[in-house]
Amino acid sequence: MPHTPRFGSVSLNQEHFDNPQIGDGWQEQFCYHFIIVDVLTNGNIVIVPVFRVDQGQVAQYDKAYEITKAHFHDEIHYRHGSMRDAFLLDVVPGHHDIVTTWQQQYNGAYLAKATPSIRTLFICGFRGVGKSQVIEMCQGGKRVMEVSPGGDMEYYVQLVTKPPVGLDIMLLPSDPIVHAALSSAGVKYHMVYPHPSLCSAYLRRIHRRGARTSDVHRFKAEWVDSIHDCHYQPGCIHWQLHDKQYLIDVLPKIIHMEHLDDHVWDALEKKALAMAVSADLEKPTASATV
Repeated sequence: MPHTPRFGSVSLNQEHFDNPQIGDGWQEQFCYHFIIVDVLTNGNIVIVPVFRVDQGQVAQYDKAYEITKAHFHDEIHYRHGSMRDAFLLDVVPGHHDIVTTWQQQYNGAYLAKATPSIRTLFICGFRGVGKSQVIEMCQGGKRVMEVSPGGDMEYYVQLVTKPPVGLDIMLLPSDPIVHAALSSAGVKYHMVYPHPSLCSAYLRRIHRRGARTSDVHRFKAEWVDSIHDCHYQPGCIHWQLHDKQYLIDVLPKIIHMEHLDDHVWDALEKKALAMAVSADLEKPTASATV
């Protein structure tokens, strides 16, 4: 990552929002969202999105596209709640190698921002993270489907590659077969799981939900391996929860990251923010940066 003495400062962010520079990378906790590769005469900018792959990050040169200044604002700022218009992302200038690669190997090609089509948001949630709470919150708004564990590989692959028409959110169990199916299908998804220190808290959660004694014992015995598998699962975006946090607490950031931006998504994001626990979220740091 290029060295910037004022990295993370509001003044630097504001300076580069007001006057975007070719080579600016915008990231959150060292997880890059995009790199600016051109600034057009009409005031719009061209960005190369950056995706997480395993524990690294890859610039998607062939998916470069043009955005307006208003869209740029929404990409890098919080949109709702007490943090509205505060910077969600921080700028790191100087990614000229990305710009050069885009210009030389991809001929500076880019697309206009396409109108988003209806697509399904896939969330793989550890047991006890509160998937049912999301279902209750979405009633009368977005269509949500919770998938039960116990299926085979073929069932899950078919389900995630051809979700029900009009489905907005699919909540999947955190299960090795589900992980394998998502990876096999090449589907982008979000992994939500607890911090390793929260075993006792999650045992209480599943006990309150009526889990059998044998089930509780098995859950406890498999805790360490299950959390490890979630934390190091490749091909997904990781969200690790702290004490007293639930899936609902990270849902606003997931919605923002996925650019889900109609009035119903906005209403859902506001509702989730109102219910969210005020605490920092821990996400694994990528071992390689753009």
